[in-house]
Amino acid sequence: MSRSPKAGSRPEEHSNNRKRILTFAIAALVMLLLVLVRVAVGAYSELNSGKDAEQQLYLDVAVVHYARALEWYVPGLPAMDEAADRLMDIGNAARDVGDAEMAFMAYSYLRSALYAGRSFYTPREDIIAVCDEQIAELLSKVPDVQRYHPDMDRGQLKEMFLSYSRRFPGPSVGWSVLAILGFSVWIGSTAVFLYKSARRDSHVMRLLYAWTPIFLAGYCIWLLSLYLA
Repeated sequence: MSRSPKAGSRPEEHSNNRKRILTFAIAALVMLLLVLVRVAVGAYSELNSGKDAEQQLYLDVAVVHYARALEWYVPGLPAMDEAADRLMDIGNAARDVGDAEMAFMAYSYLRSALYAGRSFYTPREDIIAVCDEQIAELLSKVPDVQRYHPDMDRGQLKEMFLSYSRRFPGPSVGWSVLAILGFSVWIGSTAVFLYKSARRDSHVMRLLYAWTPIFLAGYCIWLLSLYLA
């Protein structure tokens, strides 16, 4: 009879473990959704501000807001493509009417915003290639540039600037993957520590000694990989 409580306690313990796992999973999902909602709200807020500024013909202000919308980069979010298209339209329209300064600003902000959203891949490389072409074309027409390179015609100047822009280093896939792994270890070790420390029979200090090195290793690997990527 004395063994019956122990035997009966196992299903209850397994049930409690399942409840803890489910609680952590739901909490992680809610946090992820909150982050995605915050990103979407930020992107659409900047996009709408850009539209308002563009309607009032404050094109320089619109360019800044559209670029900020792109910097909230999330693959598949419609605001990303719309902001990129509007920046491209501003640049093309300014180029067609001979406003080189506005065209250069729009193409440059668009290119920089897309590079800011890169991770283990670079988003919208097709648009970046167009921006590189247009920026090189605009720079080749600057009188000061032509005076500084009197032995080069506009075609040669354009090729020179294109070669400079193509040297922009792409993301390192290896370091990017390592950054994801480091982040996973950092967050995962925290989740495991919290899960184990929530048990009634847990030894918090023992768990702290065991999981702190893993937590710190994951955090340091994540930061170092982000810096080197």
